[in-house]
Amino acid sequence: MLRVLLIQNPHAGGVRGARRLAAARAALHAGGVSVAEAPCDDPGASERAARDAADTGRVDAVFVLGGDGT
Repeated sequence: MLRVLLIQNPHAGGVRGARRLAAARAALHAGGVSVAEAPCDDPGASERAARDAADTGRVDAVFVLGGDGT
């Protein structure tokens, strides 16, 4: 099973952003993908989460959803 890390800013996009996040999550799950999430809302958090995922090898891919520069 493919394992992905979904990095996202929970404040980006307001309600529309939350709907898009839910849709992305649902599409990944429907495709048989195991999804780990890393909500990041402070400067540098998304970079740290991606670096940690790469260093540990706990996921096969990293996806980033933002909208405000994330």
